[in-house]
Amino acid sequence: LERTLAREAGAGAPGRTRAAGHAAPGWHPGQLVLPLGDLDAANLPSGSPAPGARERIGAELDVLGLDVSDHLMTTYAAHLARWGVTRAADLLGVRNGAEVLLAGARVATQTPPIRSGRRVVFCSLDDGTGCADVTVFADVQAATSNHVLLRCPLLLVRGVVRRTGPRGVGVRALALWNLQEVAVRGDGWAVAGGGAT
Repeated sequence: LERTLAREAGAGAPGRTRAAGHAAPGWHPGQLVLPLGDLDAANLPSGSPAPGARERIGAELDVLGLDVSDHLMTTYAAHLARWGVTRAADLLGVRNGAEVLLAGARVATQTPPIRSGRRVVFCSLDDGTGCADVTVFADVQAATSNHVLLRCPLLLVRGVVRRTGPRGVGVRALALWNLQEVAVRGDGWAVAGGGAT
């Protein structure tokens, strides 16, 4: 069967002459010919398109475990600006008790034992301008999925600023969301009013 196919393919293959009995360069006995018709292979684009910022940073995180070319949050900058998200670097200038929106990449999550027995979750979020410390108490934990609370890598947080000293500032969370899911929903999602957790 292989010889028959090779003979049939060789009869119609370009560069193969029956008289010479030699195949064109790159052709091997048993190889089938793929008829491409009048396709102009010289003008076909080659390679892959250049990766966007999100793909490039994602590849860096997958391979190296850190973002080298840019901060992960820069790919969400347009969304964060439209929503009025407060940057970590600007938190010191926000008055105590003010409600803010924060977003960032989860750097650390801690759930230390508390004497009362009620779990308190402490998250540190890095937004590229600095780190913001977020405290999540039991009432907010009850309304938030465990995935978002403990494992989601990018968070959007609505909370209240809590001053702890002249240069100490933290945020008590009122609601948490997966930033990637919220960004996919776009501007039609009411950030200040809520949304799915």
